Amino acid sequence: MRWIIRHAVFALCLSLGASTWYILAQKKRAPALPAQAQEESIANRPTPKLYADGLVASGPTFEFRPVLPMSGLANAKTIVLREHPNAEAKVVARLQMGDYEPAEILGANRDFVHVRFAANGTDRGDAEGWTTWGSVVADLAAIVMDAETGEVISRIPLKEGMTTATFSPDSSRAIFSGASEVGYEIRTSDYTPTRSLRFPNNEYLKTLFYGPSDGVLYATLPPSRDTLTEVRLFRIADSGTDSVAFENELAKTGFGAVSPDGLLGFRTRVESGEEAVLLIDVFDLTTFKLRNTFKLSGANMQSETDSFILSRDGSELFLRLSGNYGTIPVVDTRTGQVVRELSDFSTKGWSYFSQQDLIGDSILLRVWETGDDDIQPPLKKFWISNGRSMLAEPGIDLALDAAGKRYAVNHQGTLLFGLDDNNRIQTRRAIARPERRNGATMGNDLTVLGFTASPDGKRLVLFVGIEHGC
Repeated sequence: MRWIIRHAVFALCLSLGASTWYILAQKKRAPALPAQAQEESIANRPTPKLYADGLVASGPTFEFRPVLPMSGLANAKTIVLREHPNAEAKVVARLQMGDYEPAEILGANRDFVHVRFAANGTDRGDAEGWTTWGSVVADLAAIVMDAETGEVISRIPLKEGMTTATFSPDSSRAIFSGASEVGYEIRTSDYTPTRSLRFPNNEYLKTLFYGPSDGVLYATLPPSRDTLTEVRLFRIADSGTDSVAFENELAKTGFGAVSPDGLLGFRTRVESGEEAVLLIDVFDLTTFKLRNTFKLSGANMQSETDSFILSRDGSELFLRLSGNYGTIPVVDTRTGQVVRELSDFSTKGWSYFSQQDLIGDSILLRVWETGDDDIQPPLKKFWISNGRSMLAEPGIDLALDAAGKRYAVNHQGTLLFGLDDNNRIQTRRAIARPERRNGATMGNDLTVLGFTASPDGKRLVLFVGIEHGC
């Protein structure tokens, strides 16, 4: 079933971090309502502890480093290297390139990229200098645009898998990460990488966020066979790494979701029994105190934190069920009760939506109708919201809500659409993509792998790369 494998990769890349993705074939049953909510009294709970470094010395540590070189490929048969990032700068080398020749990327700005080509058995010798973005492509890059005009502000080469951006409370910094063992911290005044963060034991992070009260990075690591038996939360300061203790024991499913506004954290726990029961703890990330716990039950429940998405303030949770039930339950995270249900159109096939697909009060839902195992079924995209639904207009691949304004991009990342409040296309702007041209070796194969916006909505960030995995 080649089409299922292909779209499993797509689903993984849309999820935050290295989330697990499921398609489960179960006997159709009506989705069960949340069983109950248990409001917890903060006054009756102990203050969370912050363990000293010495108590986790044998556990994982995070390490800040200078920005690491990245990898790319030649995108032209002839590449001109210059002394400085300027079209008039002195030429230091003129190289004839073969197919798929690797390049080490040392730095970049909007128009130029600093590269080094190894001799690799050729007679030209090693060469280093600045060339245009169109001449070399990174494995993955972030294109930063002005939201109003679509003008490209910056281009940032990244490592494969980095398709999410998390912003600090004051928006002065962001960390780009994802299905990668390293993250890059970005200075948002000019969108320049300032340092890299190496994760312990080359693990992928389950969650990464800036603390709303202190602006310090926090990260959740999944269990490790070498150092951990349970999920742990770490505070990653310049002075070192501390371990944060929650108010009750961590389950192995762990703390893995943060509301888009960065103020609430959600941790899932599985209650054993004949029927799947998912306990969800809601934490105030300013204090790390438990706000409340609620319970979701039913054989159609998934046990991972990527089985739901959250409204911006975390007040509502949208469930992605494990079978084709035709509905998306919306749960109030304070009471644990279903407040409404949305139609998901997937009773004859399967559907998918991720956190970034929640645009205002609408979800951009992808639906694949059932087809022959060897033939990819047609993909349809629907906008669904309270009491209404409609087909998304042709060309829309990913969309987002940027401080109340709605935008979308096409799959190739060449068009930026401005949407109205009903998600109809109002404006179309071309995105400058110099690596895409006739005769390009690799650039025409780059597609969109992620789309996000700065908290103030002034900057849009488009992640483009080769669609061969996360």
